[in-house]
Amino acid sequence: MSAAVTDEDRKVAQTIHAYWVDFARTGDPNGAGLTNWPRYDVQNDAIFDFRGDGTQAAVPDPWKARLDLAEHLSNTTKVRNSYQMRIRTSPR
Repeated sequence: MSAAVTDEDRKVAQTIHAYWVDFARTGDPNGAGLTNWPRYDVQNDAIFDFRGDGTQAAVPDPWKARLDLAEHLSNTTKVRNSYQMRIRTSPR
């Protein structure tokens, strides 16, 4: 099942395309007529949100706390190998 593509979908796709083209050409996604996409800042940790109404903005990441927790857990939890091989020697 597939949903029909709306005019909003097309507008968002065109906007994202414009950012990608600018980035590919210059290494900077910002261009004429586009909302400024700020450089990533660890202190701010914002994401760039493309909205269905055609607007875009740098906003706080709503998943930040969850992702930080997952990253912390992955860095502190030891993964145990459940396929440890045990070699036994048989008497001759």
